[in-house]
Amino acid sequence: IGDPLVSNYLRCFASRIGVMVDPEFDTYIHPLFQDALFIYPQIMSRAKRLKDMTLGAYCITHTPAYDWLLSAIVASLQADDLDQLIVQSADLKNNGIMLNALLSSLPQQYNN
Repeated sequence: IGDPLVSNYLRCFASRIGVMVDPEFDTYIHPLFQDALFIYPQIMSRAKRLKDMTLGAYCITHTPAYDWLLSAIVASLQADDLDQLIVQSADLKNNGIMLNALLSSLPQQYNN
């Protein structure tokens, strides 16, 4: 899929359908998120070329997709894997969208 926005929402759709089909089988969620991390730099480069929308407005359109994916992946990971997820998200350039979605999806024990 050429458009990062469309591909992010397709990942959400795949995640949602997967949960509906088999709620216990969640191994597909992590690769979906890894793909989202891989295309994240494209979002920023694409946002800078937009003529009809500001950078902030374009980034906000991605926020629900990252919220959904991260809430799904955080629910299925152990504490060590969550730490790795935090490091991966923090390593991204222009990582504000991703870190905000990650922080809002973390379990309560991380918020203390």
